[in-house]
Amino acid sequence: MAIRPHSSLLVQKIDTLTQTSQLYQAPDAPQFIKGHAVSMAFVATSTLIYIAFWVWFRRQNRRRDEGEQDKRCAGLSEAEVEELGEYNPRFRYTY
Repeated sequence: MAIRPHSSLLVQKIDTLTQTSQLYQAPDAPQFIKGHAVSMAFVATSTLIYIAFWVWFRRQNRRRDEGEQDKRCAGLSEAEVEELGEYNPRFRYTY
């Protein structure tokens, strides 16, 4: 499973939702409270998701550094280990 295409798709979908839902309508002028509130909710949610992923990736890298994932390589050839992709114990997430 490729992580980057899925996260890019999620960002595109959120962007489409905010653009096509017409949050900033003329009757709400000049304060646009509804539009600003929804936009800020998306920003807050994105920030929380970013923090959760950051913590998760750091934890996964630490577990791999400590050798907790090495059992996945038991009995596999070097080529098979390379084919594990992100499940390879030598794989490290960057953030």
